[in-house]
Amino acid sequence: MLKPIPEKQPASGTGDEILDGLLGFMVKFRKIDQMMELARQGPKQGERGYMFPWVMNLDPYVLNGRWSWWSEAIAMGKLPDTPIPKLDFTDQSNGGKKHIEKLMDQLAAKGHVHTSLEYILDELLWGLGRPMDFGSDKTVNRIKEEPPRELFEGSRKWFIENIRLDILIQDHCDFWADLIAENKGKSAQRTGFFATPMSICEMMARMSFIDPRTPGFDWKKQAVQTMSDPCVGTGRTLLVSSNYCLQLFAQDIDLLVLKACNYNLMMFAPWGICPGKGLIKELDEENLKQPEQVTKPTFTFNNSGQGSLF
Repeated sequence: MLKPIPEKQPASGTGDEILDGLLGFMVKFRKIDQMMELARQGPKQGERGYMFPWVMNLDPYVLNGRWSWWSEAIAMGKLPDTPIPKLDFTDQSNGGKKHIEKLMDQLAAKGHVHTSLEYILDELLWGLGRPMDFGSDKTVNRIKEEPPRELFEGSRKWFIENIRLDILIQDHCDFWADLIAENKGKSAQRTGFFATPMSICEMMARMSFIDPRTPGFDWKKQAVQTMSDPCVGTGRTLLVSSNYCLQLFAQDIDLLVLKACNYNLMMFAPWGICPGKGLIKELDEENLKQPEQVTKPTFTFNNSGQGSLF
């Protein structure tokens, strides 16, 4: 159940400046046209984006001010003076996985065994304002205008009454990867899924990026670098890379893992879900140095059937 929102204490900037910068950007570039009003007036439960104000208000407490930092960057059109707020991502779930498993068990008892996990993800993405679907042209990053189809009469009301966003937002762990791997192993799905341990993702990130303790280290030069994962899965490499750089691109062939990746980025790495290209001076200056195919991701399936996340 969604608890009352605590008094807002943004990490930097005023609440109105942060909201105007971030949500104004989302309205213009992501067509989430109702987000501004939802955040200002208070969302009606069940409407698209009704969970997002909770994320913004809990951000300073449990997300190290990541949403506030990024919305300030967008509002100013340049990187803030402070480095990227870091989060420690772990392999061990801190309650989030058990909470989702409990919801899945309840849905299974109602006869929805193989559809429960994706339904919960769809409801979460709808509530966060980032629902995904295939468009008529097979576009993956399509914003749905309709809520997820209910599994049974009243399933959305059941979801709102039982979901614990306060548990999920404090769990800096990609527990979705474990749930999807276990779920696929029990069903006759055409694709398997084997997630890279978060510790290995962290090791690769440290090998790829400059150690901040290096003499003369300039965090802004590293922040504008690009991380691209062609088989992103649930986004673990992007999550750990979000501590180092701001330009995150990804692809995968499986829509279910892309939904989990969208959730992870929406919750923990806003520059992955709301790119700053064309809005942040330092990013544009860096992209002018790069080949166009690197800085311009595709939005549809290519000839081999690979779907793009962004």
